[in-house]
Amino acid sequence: MSTENLTPDSSPQDKEWEATMLAFVENNESGIAPVKARKKLPIRRRTLTVILSSVGTILLAVVLLVCMLTIQPEQPDITDNPTTPSSPIATKPAIPLLNNAADPSNNVAGTPLQRVDIQNTDDNFTILLDSGKNAYVIEGYEDLTLSADMVLTLRNHTETIQATEQVEEDKASDLSIFGLNKPQATASITYANGSTARLRIGNMTPSQTGFYGQFGDSETVYIFESDSVALFRFRAAAFISNVLVATPSVKSTDTNGVAMLRDVTFTGKAHPTPLTLRRSNHQDSEVHTYFTYLISAPYLRGTKDTTSNELGAFKGLKAQQALFLHPTAEQKNKLGFDNPLIKISATMAVETEEETSSESTDVKTPKIYYNVTTYNLVVGSLTDDGDYVVMADGINAIFLVSKAEYGYLFDITYQSAVNDFLFFNSITDISRIGFRMDGKTYEFNLTHHPEREEQDLQLTVKCDGKVYPTADFRKIYELMLGLSRYGETEGKPEGGNVSLELFLYDNAGKLYLDAKYYESTGSLCIVETSEGEIFTTRWSDVSFFIQQVENYVNGRDVLTNT
Repeated sequence: MSTENLTPDSSPQDKEWEATMLAFVENNESGIAPVKARKKLPIRRRTLTVILSSVGTILLAVVLLVCMLTIQPEQPDITDNPTTPSSPIATKPAIPLLNNAADPSNNVAGTPLQRVDIQNTDDNFTILLDSGKNAYVIEGYEDLTLSADMVLTLRNHTETIQATEQVEEDKASDLSIFGLNKPQATASITYANGSTARLRIGNMTPSQTGFYGQFGDSETVYIFESDSVALFRFRAAAFISNVLVATPSVKSTDTNGVAMLRDVTFTGKAHPTPLTLRRSNHQDSEVHTYFTYLISAPYLRGTKDTTSNELGAFKGLKAQQALFLHPTAEQKNKLGFDNPLIKISATMAVETEEETSSESTDVKTPKIYYNVTTYNLVVGSLTDDGDYVVMADGINAIFLVSKAEYGYLFDITYQSAVNDFLFFNSITDISRIGFRMDGKTYEFNLTHHPEREEQDLQLTVKCDGKVYPTADFRKIYELMLGLSRYGETEGKPEGGNVSLELFLYDNAGKLYLDAKYYESTGSLCIVETSEGEIFTTRWSDVSFFIQQVENYVNGRDVLTNT
């Protein structure tokens, strides 16, 4: 990982500083810095082949000429030993300055690092071991949990200190050349055995692969690898854990348990009408248990498959970084937390199956939950880049959450989450269907005969005492299921004429759904349900459906969309 973009005069709000810190945090385990590859011009395969062939011919000629000039008569042919190994490339060994790492064989404490006092151009703070908590904390911010990865990296680079190179003494007389007359960062370290150490970090090397520095009271100037001194140049906020939603743990004895989001509610300025999504369960109707997640407010609807997958991102949700620790009331107000853009209440839990004595496959297995925890997140506002400025209950800090990583989750709406299809019920769940169009109403009563083998004999369709063809009615029902939602709209047209109204009743005789399709002169038609939901659908699908209902009631063939 590299901190080469970090500049000495970067301010706490400097975007370059933030980008550098994020790159460090993301790569602190690998130690590999992200490198921008140079853009290469495309080369056609044929051209490349010609080039390679030409180069190969020239190289072969050169090799033959060299062989002819260098081979002596008494020497064996150079091909007698083609596998002669080449000499290894010499690398400079590290310069060990201190090794205070835990070593049980030498009775060295398991947590040698006790305290680090860090002073840099952006912040002054102390990280110390809290013996009561048996954890590292930042002095003055003891209520905030530190990142385990950052603490581990800090320990790695303080319990063992080494340089990559020593600057020659005659070149190190003027410390200002190396930025060590006014160090960019100073780390004063205290260990469990009472010993201390100090690092002073100056300018970046011309090669941008390290930083000049001094160790202890010595005037010797060393070069330290960028990774080993990067943390001393960060603010205290960089060390705070960025986990906003933890993943619940599954019991070792639970072979069926899965950690997941149980339910979530969105409110705030972006959601004047609250939006709630939840896991489907055994108490839902059969058509609703088809969905992994349901929208329970503002309307009971199924969700898109993509939405169900996206909701899984709540597990282990992380911020990019902490921005402000113990923010003031003024900071909260300025960043929108007094009137937040989005409020999220997400309940995480482990879902498992309840043990039942029933062996019937028709009985729905109840789901039970444990390790249930609700997390409340508040998005105060957005940054200029569209990222989210967030606070979480129980964490007295303001965080930055990436839109690129979590935009689909934080920007979720009813329209983006709801399944495109309005009708899902199987025809066997419906007892009566009505069509009102062109001033006429047709009500078809459905009688089901599940005991019969042939499909056409399993359903009887009647209207005003007249029996209608079963096969064509199934086509009508299929077309009705295809009247899917297209998008959202401001509201129903004032004084608009209803071209089609559908009303369905379940097998208990209860109204399942009533939907009105308003006349349209364009490509879209506005739909209003009995529950108050309003959206648009394609007028071509609606007009085609109306035509097929007319064909059906008038004894003509019913067509289907192809």
